[in-house]
Amino acid sequence: MITKEPADKTLRVQLDALNAGVVAALAARKAWMDARMEDFSNFKVGDEVYDAKTGALLGVVSKLYRYWGNRDPRYDTQMSIEIEYLQDGTTNCYDNSSRHAGVGPSFCTREEARSATKSRAEYLAWEARGSNWEEVFK
Repeated sequence: MITKEPADKTLRVQLDALNAGVVAALAARKAWMDARMEDFSNFKVGDEVYDAKTGALLGVVSKLYRYWGNRDPRYDTQMSIEIEYLQDGTTNCYDNSSRHAGVGPSFCTREEARSATKSRAEYLAWEARGSNWEEVFK
């Protein structure tokens, strides 16, 4: 790439001002997003977190964070809130939800875990009765 400085130096000053405006806007967006994580999260610090697949208590939320929060600010556009939690039964072992993306537990609240467990039990009972589809469409 070959570039040159423009003959009119005010053009460089204008471009530098525009670039500074972009940097400031990205910083303002990041600050706004960081300050509103709790508003977009299913969890608050101190909440218990459960595995929706098993209903098991995983631990207590110790931190909220945004996975993209410390990466390229141009692409930090979604409020995708992750949690860090103190694992149940331990004193200093932390884990985080982004590490489990797609392969680990499905994080949920106590109420959601109860509902998921109840639904799973109802399904297993239905399946044990012979999976009668006529029951479903009554």
